[in-house]
Amino acid sequence: MLRILHNSLILLLLTSPYTMAQNSHEEMLRSGKLLFQVNCSRCHGMLGDGGTGPSLNRSYLPRASTDEQLANVISNGIPGTGMPAAWTFTEIEVEKVIKYIRHLGRDNETVIIGDIDNGKALFDNSVCFTCHIVSGNGGSLGPDLTRVGLKRGQEYLVTSISHPGKNQPVGSNGFFEFLVVNVALKSGEVITGVRINEDTFSIQIKDASNYIHSFKKSDILSIEKNIDKSLMPSFKDQFSASELNDIAAYLTSLK
Repeated sequence: MLRILHNSLILLLLTSPYTMAQNSHEEMLRSGKLLFQVNCSRCHGMLGDGGTGPSLNRSYLPRASTDEQLANVISNGIPGTGMPAAWTFTEIEVEKVIKYIRHLGRDNETVIIGDIDNGKALFDNSVCFTCHIVSGNGGSLGPDLTRVGLKRGQEYLVTSISHPGKNQPVGSNGFFEFLVVNVALKSGEVITGVRINEDTFSIQIKDASNYIHSFKKSDILSIEKNIDKSLMPSFKDQFSASELNDIAAYLTSLK
């Protein structure tokens, strides 16, 4: 009799509204995590810490402060950016991904590993400001790093510093932001620079001296696009692994 009562009590606990709701929540998180890792991690990182896409493991997302806004971003993408629409997701799958992303923001805020102060000193005393702006200071050949910590994770930044051509960010126009091109003119001249704009009839590039060139395609013999190259040199031999990590830690802190 006692065993029957004991088993009945266990069954009652397992089927109570609270337990069922808890199990449902955990299952939603598990499913959302799987959907996220399969479909979203390539750009946002396995833990949502950022990559070619912005980091999502933070409590506030500027474009998606509400679940409704986040659902819209997931379902419809962000036109003119590298964020595509997840048109294959069902409504419940979108809900699961939202739950997982919010979970990341609550429980997995980015932990910066390294010496931020040393990273700042290394950055300030190097040639980085020649091409990069931080808080209004620096050059404009490379990306503005003022709030780079909102967009990129620390691991991504270490790779970008040591192997600059490996990670090509996508801009608001859907194109690679800093694509290196070699423009061979019919006159025999070859100009190398970062593509600023391109359409059917012309292309504009910025060279390493920050000079902007504009060419009619009728004057061009060929355009070589180097997806795996960058005008930025590699710093893997200039800094130790620890120093590279410190610089990335400093950049990750810029939010």
